[in-house]
Amino acid sequence: MIDVLKHVMEGELTKRQLYCINAYYFENRTQAEIACEMGIGISAVNKHLKKAKQRLFKVMRYFFQRLR
Repeated sequence: MIDVLKHVMEGELTKRQLYCINAYYFENRTQAEIACEMGIGISAVNKHLKKAKQRLFKVMRYFFQRLR
């Protein structure tokens, strides 16, 4: 499942979404730190994370329904 998630992340997310997801969930950085690094507001980071999670959930749900 982890391999599928990594593949989906690389293929389905924008560069900004992918960066935010990696930094926030895998590198344990705060949204404020990510915002400062990217030169955007915290609300924009929050938006990227939200849209990325929605996309990942949708694709993963579709993928695993097809395995049944």
